[in-house]
Amino acid sequence: MEHDKNQSLEFDEPKDIFLGQVVHSQDEAYNLYQAHAFKMGYSVRKGKELYYDSEKKFIRSKYYFCSKEGFKNNEVEGEVAYERANSRTGCKAMVRFNVSKEGVWKITQLVLNHNHEFVPPEQRHLLRSMRNVSTVKGSVIKSMVNAGIKVTKIWSYLGEEVGGFDKLGLTVKDMQNYVYTEKLKLIEAEDAQSLVNLLRSRQA
Repeated sequence: MEHDKNQSLEFDEPKDIFLGQVVHSQDEAYNLYQAHAFKMGYSVRKGKELYYDSEKKFIRSKYYFCSKEGFKNNEVEGEVAYERANSRTGCKAMVRFNVSKEGVWKITQLVLNHNHEFVPPEQRHLLRSMRNVSTVKGSVIKSMVNAGIKVTKIWSYLGEEVGGFDKLGLTVKDMQNYVYTEKLKLIEAEDAQSLVNLLRSRQA
């Protein structure tokens, strides 16, 4: 059954995230909202930061949003040309952390209602904000690429090692993009022709 985008989805107050909740770093704040988003079935987008100082060294407040917050430039409410799985819906779900000068991160604003359906449990590992290449994964990937192993085989191997692709935390496309980005970094100090050759090989 299709869901009316103008109607919020309401649910009982969760116990994993709540107003007044306190953490002690930006990573903890992000991971807290990420964990809640994964449990519910939506992706997270990092929002604006406000600072105590003009040099932007000390954060005063930080926002995180549902990834479907707002609309893309070519999407206006009620005038979307066609539906896409990743289209924004103007969702208002978000969390705001206020940060004390002592470094205590406290939830001071929390909107839990969404205006879209959630991703089912078997697909939540594919949510964009849940996928990442950690330092450990990156080191393994680079070592195997340097040994001449193809990305698709690396992805298959790592998926088996962690007990399933749903536990791997990235898709084969994510891995291909990571390898491509790392190659670009290596080429930065080399000549322009090397860059041209890499771009051509990617298009082939």
